[in-house]
Amino acid sequence: LGGVENPALTLNALTLFPGTGLPQLAPYTEGQPTFIVFGDGILQFVAEYSSIDAYLGMDFILGHEFCHVLQEDLGFYVPADLPTLDLVTKEWIELMCDAMSAYYLAHPFGGNLTLEEVDHISLHAMTLGDGFEEDSIGTSFHGTPGQRECASIWGAMQALSDAYNWTATESFSEVADKFSSAYWEILEGNSTVCPGIITDVDCY
Repeated sequence: LGGVENPALTLNALTLFPGTGLPQLAPYTEGQPTFIVFGDGILQFVAEYSSIDAYLGMDFILGHEFCHVLQEDLGFYVPADLPTLDLVTKEWIELMCDAMSAYYLAHPFGGNLTLEEVDHISLHAMTLGDGFEEDSIGTSFHGTPGQRECASIWGAMQALSDAYNWTATESFSEVADKFSSAYWEILEGNSTVCPGIITDVDCY
């Protein structure tokens, strides 16, 4: 996106779909396949200002964005409809991708992260909660830092459970169904679904 200097885009990573509903991005997506964009601001933040491993941070972000590609392909949501969806649905879409990224990174047949590395990605998720009531789409909807931390812990815990039982990675749809069942507890930061959470889910 040469020439784009808006911090909402440069300090961000996003998945751009053909015909996206964001007017400021339409010129870049018309006639193009779905692609993932990393702003130089988010790269700089992870590399210089984050207290966690930069490579793990970028892996987590990439996993989150790739989840959006799968959500579209598997019919979990239609990107063009995103601006009109209610807040709960938007948060469900975004927090699912935090959980999915953590699940596949932590799974022994995926990223095979250590427990210390799992802690790192949950801390990374926590640093990226929405801090504003409004964003370029409308109401901020990625979840609070605590909710994002909880979602990533939940995803990693599913992977560790699979590892304990020597179970291969589950399909995207299977993990998504489990996530949906735990969704309201994740929103509340219930320690039974995200043990070890350190952030108040109501805190931005």
